[in-house]
Amino acid sequence: MTDEESEFLLPKRCLDFLNKWRYCASAYNQFHQYYIFGRFKNCSQIKTNFKNCVKWRTFKSEEAKVALIEALKREKSEDMRLDGLNDVEPVWDVRTEPPREWNDDVEGNDDVEGTTADT
Repeated sequence: MTDEESEFLLPKRCLDFLNKWRYCASAYNQFHQYYIFGRFKNCSQIKTNFKNCVKWRTFKSEEAKVALIEALKREKSEDMRLDGLNDVEPVWDVRTEPPREWNDDVEGNDDVEGTTADT
């Protein structure tokens, strides 16, 4: 990958990583991940990316820049690999029609002719 392509992967602001990490670590997102996938999401790589971004922007650390670029490449290839794949099995059986007893009367709840709910 050329330097221009690597630079394209880098974010304009480290605040983007901070916001992404804060959302990932939020109670809302973690419970959502647990509900959907049955496990909490590990947000440590996003936090590491934020730290590397700050090191690179503040101290011009070439090592942090390379680590950040590699992490973003892995993330992009992982996103492309998962794009269109559904690795979660459905919890519910999909119905194509309502159950047979759908329109049956409920026992003990017969409508009596001539009565209304407003009596």
